[in-house]
Amino acid sequence: MSPQTPAEKMAAMYHAYGEGDAEPLLQLMADDGVFRFATPDKSFNFARTYRGAAGVRDAIAAIVEHYQWLRYENLELIAEGDVVVAINGGRIKNLADGAESEITLADFIRFDDWKIAEFIEFFDSAGFRDWSDGKGAPCTDFVNRDHGETFAAAGDADRNKAALAEAYAAYDRRDAEPLLSLLADDASYNSIARCDDFVFAGPCRGRAA
Repeated sequence: MSPQTPAEKMAAMYHAYGEGDAEPLLQLMADDGVFRFATPDKSFNFARTYRGAAGVRDAIAAIVEHYQWLRYENLELIAEGDVVVAINGGRIKNLADGAESEITLADFIRFDDWKIAEFIEFFDSAGFRDWSDGKGAPCTDFVNRDHGETFAAAGDADRNKAALAEAYAAYDRRDAEPLLSLLADDASYNSIARCDDFVFAGPCRGRAA
């Protein structure tokens, strides 16, 4: 039997993590693999760089000291070669005051020799900090959860990548029209930032919005 692909490994890992089992993640980490959260905010006790399985174990211990996942699931998983991008979400509880919130996370994972060499997690850190301090829900509490099949048909993948590459190239030239033309009439668009700090932050729906 051939070894699992990075995508298959991560799909199994996220399923296990959603069931409360972090062992598959620990087993996937390379000895010098980097695990970190993309936030400079030092108010989070877990916001630093970790290495290897022992480091990930420390990161998880730091998180569960203050927060509890009530629900955790993988929403989207996209892979090409040794790179996997995952969108995850669920409901989390702040153990300090019992407050609950929906949260969405984006993970960037790079494999090397079938082990995770780099794992970076992105989230609405400013909103999450405010929520932890009892100042309201993070922007991702309102994010649109509607999503279809996790994996696009293989025939669509190249077409979608080409369309996005063209849209990003145009956006780099200050032309947003190709990107706007790709949006469905009821598309959900969400800028992950603190709503009080940026007028464009938070979710909106539809091309006009």
